[in-house]
Amino acid sequence: MNKFILFVVSILFVSCSQKQEADLIVHNASVYTVDSSFSTAQSFAIKDGKFLAVGTNDEILSNFESKEIIDAQGKSVYPGFIDSHCHFYEYGIGLQELDLVGTKSFDEIVERVKSFSKQILMNGLLVEDGIKMIGKKRIP
Repeated sequence: MNKFILFVVSILFVSCSQKQEADLIVHNASVYTVDSSFSTAQSFAIKDGKFLAVGTNDEILSNFESKEIIDAQGKSVYPGFIDSHCHFYEYGIGLQELDLVGTKSFDEIVERVKSFSKQILMNGLLVEDGIKMIGKKRIP
């Protein structure tokens, strides 16, 4: 009976002390969580591209293990920047402008202008890099 109790206690001890597997652990960082209270943390664990936990170094390192552990050495960690940060007005204007970057000859410029003028020609006015042209005349 004593051996059985020892066996059960051993199993409970091993199962309670087992750490959860993560793909990545980052610790010793200044982690900006951007949650509702804009709290910061020291460490986090990730599995399959998702956060398992965010917390103190002790919380994460004592509860998770990983083959890849990064010591951020006190550096800042920010949420993923996936915004292309497009200024929509300027982007729209850019779509209406002739791009002459990379042209190597006058003939190539002429070809681009011809091609562009077939695509976008509004009221006889073409605009390129602040230069307004009507027909062959340049307008200051």
